[in-house]
Amino acid sequence: MHRGLPWAHAYERLLDLAPGRGTDQEDAIQAVFEAAKAGDAAAQAGIDGFADLLVAGLAPVMVTIDPELVIIGGGISAGGEAIREPVRVRVERETDFPPKVVCSVLGEHSSAIGAVRCALDVAEERLFAELKPGPGTPAQQGAGIALSRG
Repeated sequence: MHRGLPWAHAYERLLDLAPGRGTDQEDAIQAVFEAAKAGDAAAQAGIDGFADLLVAGLAPVMVTIDPELVIIGGGISAGGEAIREPVRVRVERETDFPPKVVCSVLGEHSSAIGAVRCALDVAEERLFAELKPGPGTPAQQGAGIALSRG
C-alpha cells in the first residue's frame, strides 16, 4: 500500500494498464480509454480506481473551499467523458453541493501553459506597476492640457 496522498500513484497504475505501453504517456492513457470503450473490464476498473483515488484526494479540499468547478487537467483529460463521468459521480457522492466537473482542453500541456500565464501575470504586474502614476506625478496633481477656442 502506498503511503501519503491516496491518489499519488493512481496515474502510474492507470498507465500500467495500457496495452503495449510505449514511452508516450498521452498515447498510453488514450489506449486505456479506448480499451475501456471496447469493453475491456480491466481498463474500466483501472479508470474507476483512478477516479476513486482522485476524488478521495479531492474530497477534503472540496469540502473546505466549496469550489464551483473542478477541472481535470493534464494528459488524463484526453479521456474526456470516459474520465469526467466517473469523477463526477464520485464527487456528487462525496459532497453535499457538488461542483461542476469538466475536462481541460489543454491536455498534457495545461501545467506548462498555466505556469507561463502566471509568469506573464507577474511580469505584467511589475511592468505596469512602474508605469502607474504615483503621488506627486503630474497625473496625480491634476496637471493636464486645456484646449480652448478663442
